Amino acid sequence: MIPVDQVREPRNPVRTRFDEDRLDDLSRSIRENGIRSPLRVFPLDDGTYEVRFGHRRLLSARIVGLAEVPCIVDAEASTVDADRILENADREDATATDEARFFQRLLGEMGNDVDRVCEHVRRPRGYVEGRLLLLQGDELVFAALEAGTISLGVASELNRFTREEGRRFHLDFAIRTGATVAQMREYRTRDNAAAAACVLAMIDAAKSWVRTIGPMSTATSSVQPSSCVLPCINCRVK
Repeated sequence: MIPVDQVREPRNPVRTRFDEDRLDDLSRSIRENGIRSPLRVFPLDDGTYEVRFGHRRLLSARIVGLAEVPCIVDAEASTVDADRILENADREDATATDEARFFQRLLGEMGNDVDRVCEHVRRPRGYVEGRLLLLQGDELVFAALEAGTISLGVASELNRFTREEGRRFHLDFAIRTGATVAQMREYRTRDNAAAAACVLAMIDAAKSWVRTIGPMSTATSSVQPSSCVLPCINCRVK
């Protein structure tokens, strides 16, 4: 047994948020039955310990007011992050957004080497890159995924929308209706096709305009995009 005040939370937790209902249930169970499965910890230089496995159990022990918690002390922390990832994934504790932030932190610590991160967390490259892409996508999509209002598959499809307007519209639709991945894939295919057709139409219109006015004179070459009768695609994008 180790005093609770000598056990520290993980410095780099996989989970940044916990389901309050599940934490309350665990606290209630610990209050009635105690901690049945010991925490796994490793020693720190200052004489305290850091949690390796059992972060939620430690939080619940504090809520309940336990003075001590049962622990198994590991000799070193060389594989702590990898083991913690695997444990949380197996227990369905870590969410996709938790893993995305955790992998991003590891990526920075490992010189932006994705292969090293994959080896460290024992996950295939496609899995790690998929999580990292969530952080590079739309922040509103990430927030909705973190809140649990859309699924991982729907979030991935939303981030593949070409137009921001289309993505935001369908994000709201997905939150309101609970759209499936298959539905969102169909909407994304249609929206991206429409966006591509619009770009081609603008290019054709610009070419037609150039043919109509003929070679640009010195005077017309100084016309600013804002004064164009039919701005070319570059002007429209800007």
